[in-house]
Amino acid sequence: MSTLAEQLRQNATPDAIAADLDRLDHAGRLAAIATLASADFERLYKTVDGRHVELDYYVPAQVKDGEPVRHVGLNSMPVFRTVDKRFVRTATGDLHGYNHLENPLSSAVSGPGYFVVQPRGTPAPDATGKTQLYVNYWQVPKAPPRADWPPVRDNEGLPGKLVYGKMCDYMWRVSDHVSIGEAWRNGRSLRTWFIVCRDTP
Repeated sequence: MSTLAEQLRQNATPDAIAADLDRLDHAGRLAAIATLASADFERLYKTVDGRHVELDYYVPAQVKDGEPVRHVGLNSMPVFRTVDKRFVRTATGDLHGYNHLENPLSSAVSGPGYFVVQPRGTPAPDATGKTQLYVNYWQVPKAPPRADWPPVRDNEGLPGKLVYGKMCDYMWRVSDHVSIGEAWRNGRSLRTWFIVCRDTP
């Protein structure tokens, strides 16, 4: 079977890419993501354009409210490439989350990067007019959704503002577990993409 990178370079269809990823287990999907070069991220994002995700993609319906779901993967940047986004569904049905960083230095510099997930069709604060689901860093939870999560920080304060300030991640589905996002700041694309894989069935 061709690697994910080879499939993209051979102009594989979105359905073919999804089918191959869906046949793999979690470790296999992460290995597939790891074959991508930075330049492949934009190509994949454009390939799957229009494949929407819904809120229950990030926290499936069978997961209890307040139980965390991890989406892990890589971004297209040259350094600090690991992505670990953690999501929970609240008792009111909202999705909240933050960016978990194992490196204490990185965590101290950027902060936890809390966010609220907005369902497709929700007007974005950056007035892009996009209609897909997005991760909204303009808005943060009032308090940590879980006692074992870090304190909430406003993303408009330093130093977190330099990483998450006025940012939205616009998401597309790649497969049943893998999605890809493009980061925008204040209505402009940062030309940075990331791919994450849900670690629950």
